[in-house]
Amino acid sequence: MMRIEVDTAEHPHAAFASDSAKCGSHRADLNAIGNEAMIRDHKGKNHQTTERVVGRVRDQIFLLDVSSSEHHADRNALREKDRNVSEQVAEILY
Repeated sequence: MMRIEVDTAEHPHAAFASDSAKCGSHRADLNAIGNEAMIRDHKGKNHQTTERVVGRVRDQIFLLDVSSSEHHADRNALREKDRNVSEQVAEILY
């Protein structure tokens, strides 16, 4: 399953920073995607394996969740899918 949210914020850097603070040690920066982007583990419903990307392009913040209901989903495959879709979303927002 994939879910994309885009929101315009009056103070996007502050809103972005508040969500990025939730990442803890399970985050990785995604270079060259928007102004800032990172990926982190995210608790999905019903024990789903979920990855979340939080990114910013100018005054717009985007969230991308990709999840799999497979118990042993390949996190590397999910992260690669996240990266590809995040690049497309950031490109559209520019």
